[in-house]
Amino acid sequence: MVKLSSKRHALPEYFFGTIADLKYSVRTGRKEIAVVSCADHGTATEEISFAGELGVFVLPSLAATVPAHGALFGEALLSGLEYVVQLRGVRHIIICGHRQCGVIRRWTHATDVGISVAEQAQFNREARMAVDRSCDPVTPADRVAAYVCEHVLFQLEHLFTHGSLRRRFVCGDLRAHGWFVDDRTARVFQYRPRRAQFERL
Repeated sequence: MVKLSSKRHALPEYFFGTIADLKYSVRTGRKEIAVVSCADHGTATEEISFAGELGVFVLPSLAATVPAHGALFGEALLSGLEYVVQLRGVRHIIICGHRQCGVIRRWTHATDVGISVAEQAQFNREARMAVDRSCDPVTPADRVAAYVCEHVLFQLEHLFTHGSLRRRFVCGDLRAHGWFVDDRTARVFQYRPRRAQFERL
């Protein structure tokens, strides 16, 4: 797993939950987990094994992108998040990126992807710049993995900029999770805020 800079992101540790918290939510018998997933990832996130028949709410977007407060895109995703949190009782939001992300691969090689220009511009000034400036992946595949991991962390930062959601994180009613899925092995790596790294579940 690629090693990330530990000083880049402002991610309060107490905003985050653990895998034990997720499993406890499942045992309550209530559908309390939402996953912001990549539209390129298909139905994989709907099949999280520990969720069983209860399942999770899945909200797809390009590369699991979450708009920051005031952004001029992503209105539908934000409406979906507010709906599942306020009206459906969601207590956990997982931002889930994946190694074989076709969206990020295209963003790193294309100058214009049409309808996702705003999302690509955000990726370029955040995750791509962060990796290119301070990370030294060994292989091209590791570089893409670093892009995806950094992108997930920036989306968590964006998530925390929305007042109605942030208030719930602050008071403990809502917990965040950052995941990186290795499509080749089906292994899941979760962001550990104390160590500021992704580690295998």
